[in-house]
Amino acid sequence: MNKPKLLGFLAIVALACEAGDGPSAEAPRMTVAALTNDGCTPARTRGLPGGVDALVIQVRDPEAGWITLDRVEAEDGFDGQALLVQDVPVGEATDLRFLACAAATPRLVATVSGVDLHESRKHGLTLLFRPLDQLSCTGTGFGPSYNQYAGLGAGRAFAAHAGLPDGRLLIAGGAALTDADTFTGSAAGAAWDVFDATEGLFLPGLERGVARPQRPMVAARVAAQAFAYRPLTATSAGVLVVGGAPTVVRGNHRYGPLAPAGGRLSEPIAEYFDPALQAFARVDAAISPRFLPGGAEADGLVVLAGGVAYPGEIPSDRVEVIDAGGLRSAQLGTALVGPTVTPLGGGRFLAWGADVTGCGAQPGWLLNVVGGIEVQPLTLDAPEPAPTCATPRACRSWYPTAYHAAARLPDGRVLIVGGIAVGPDGLVNNPDQGVECAPNAFVLDVDPVAATARIDPVGLGDVRPEVLKRAFQRATALGDRVLVTGGWGSFDNPGAFVVGNDAVFYDAARDQFVASAFSLAEPRLGHVSARLPDGTVLLAGGLTGRGGGFDASQTAEVYAPPLGGLSCDPPLP
Repeated sequence: MNKPKLLGFLAIVALACEAGDGPSAEAPRMTVAALTNDGCTPARTRGLPGGVDALVIQVRDPEAGWITLDRVEAEDGFDGQALLVQDVPVGEATDLRFLACAAATPRLVATVSGVDLHESRKHGLTLLFRPLDQLSCTGTGFGPSYNQYAGLGAGRAFAAHAGLPDGRLLIAGGAALTDADTFTGSAAGAAWDVFDATEGLFLPGLERGVARPQRPMVAARVAAQAFAYRPLTATSAGVLVVGGAPTVVRGNHRYGPLAPAGGRLSEPIAEYFDPALQAFARVDAAISPRFLPGGAEADGLVVLAGGVAYPGEIPSDRVEVIDAGGLRSAQLGTALVGPTVTPLGGGRFLAWGADVTGCGAQPGWLLNVVGGIEVQPLTLDAPEPAPTCATPRACRSWYPTAYHAAARLPDGRVLIVGGIAVGPDGLVNNPDQGVECAPNAFVLDVDPVAATARIDPVGLGDVRPEVLKRAFQRATALGDRVLVTGGWGSFDNPGAFVVGNDAVFYDAARDQFVASAFSLAEPRLGHVSARLPDGTVLLAGGLTGRGGGFDASQTAEVYAPPLGGLSCDPPLP
């Protein structure tokens, strides 16, 4: 674990009196006791990390945003002393934010949402501070008895994940067992976790205080996908988990380095997690059996495209849309292997992948899924045209790829990075096109009316080229930046896996990549990268290389982005 990766913890007790109990009502008093803990070791009472010189307390106003209530200087003491915070609004569902500052700059942040502040009551809060623009371990400051929940309940690689209605994250399935080149999942036991960002813990159910045994998944699933979903028969929204295989084998397969063992996919194709029951149930729908299709959810619509169909190991040209009313399907004009599907808004989605039957000539498709399904090939405006089957293999400014990463930028463009190139001989099965070739990194500017897409290669900045020559990377949008992490790269042996622990950013304002000041706690391939409601990113699980082999990791860490434009000097915005 790279330093500094300290978490600060403040135990807060807020007291107030009703007007009828005395001459006047008092503002809440907050008694602060500070702990620091990196989430991976027992708690140590040391106060906030060294260098913190002020604590700023804010409340969220629905119209004005964050408003500063008070600023406490270090010399005034915030270690076990009673601090009077003026003008805290008394009411329900109050959002509070605490900034630990050093040299007038926010260094750590803790946010508490939905606090009910009533007069004449004692309010106990536990604040989990995260360092800004750094990685920190998950876990709490309560010592090892709680840190058993600081990691995943089981090792998970290529797990599915999706948000629950209450803001927590469901992580389901994934490979729990590794044996040389074979990665196997399990439907029993600790087959799923729920991550609670407010506590920094992975819970074995939705409520830790309720003694309810975890109910297994219907099927073991490695490399499945999950989406927020609400069927007509459900009492509340939950999560739809689609696809995957019980066991996945690594090797030089025809359509990529991963394939289901024996061509066997998980059955049923889909299942549904109902938060009210804390259980999975099978979904009997005519969803196409295929491995690693592209998928996305927006506006209650789940869209799946491409992938490799089984039995038969056949590249798929299917597009399927799942909503509360059922399943609709259509066909692309070509099959896409290892595609991504990115919501563009207004019921439109971008499908981008490896057109293996056309040698990469038609990688981009516009999907309009409002009402029916309208499929349009995208005309590309690029520095060089898409390859055809007559195009010799050579270095390019961009590549049509499988198993790349994609993220939508605030201006609507889509970042594409990494992946395995397709050409006249099919997939190269190695993300590296040659030491002399530039990595695959560009933004797509899609015009849905004209059905065109402009390709603009982006700069590498100070990022080493080999970091971006990876497949199965994760790209998570954070405003005008995209966090790109982990993945697989091989520069000498196409059959080998070299797992990366890199974390880099694409900066949309500068239109280039930027190296980060940190790296992941361990290499991660097929890990979870999920943006949480508080704006942080959870990075969890994945295959990690150890001693020439692979293990499915249980560890997790959180990235907290900087608070742009915010100063700790009064007056604060």
